[in-house]
Amino acid sequence: MIRDKIRVILSLNGISILIGIVGGIIGLTAIFIDDWDLKIGIRWFALLIILFLFVILIVSKLAYELFIDLKKTDQKSIRVISYMPETFTLLAEKSDLLEYSARVTIFYIDNNFQIEAAQGFVQNIQDNFIQIKITKFDEAFESNSALAIEFLNNNNVEVLRKLSIKSYIRYTE
Repeated sequence: MIRDKIRVILSLNGISILIGIVGGIIGLTAIFIDDWDLKIGIRWFALLIILFLFVILIVSKLAYELFIDLKKTDQKSIRVISYMPETFTLLAEKSDLLEYSARVTIFYIDNNFQIEAAQGFVQNIQDNFIQIKITKFDEAFESNSALAIEFLNNNNVEVLRKLSIKSYIRYTE
């Protein structure tokens, strides 16, 4: 990921922009220096400033691009709209975080605690919705929340609001 960002920054277009920025800055500083031949130290100092500006611009652009990517992939939960118990399929709102066959974990929110309810995968992606096939319910959830499962089978709105889909799987030994 970082290599790809560096390639984009150091591409022909990226280098052109960097040269333009540094050249503009050097052009402005040249106004204030009357005689470049006065002291040889000014030339070396200007060269060091140019190199320093290139490094600062590249690092700041890289940090900005990585921040934007991190912001995009921030882990967000996906809201469930309905459930079809015959096929163990959830209908959820569309999200760019999920792709076809992506493994997901479904959580049930109880008193602000997220309890793992089931695991599944993305079966189909529609224009506005995602279909998630549940592969297995968590045993602890089944035994402790039988009433919630019954309400889920009846598409109870309150239970559906308490479901949250995340694109990661819990580690089990």
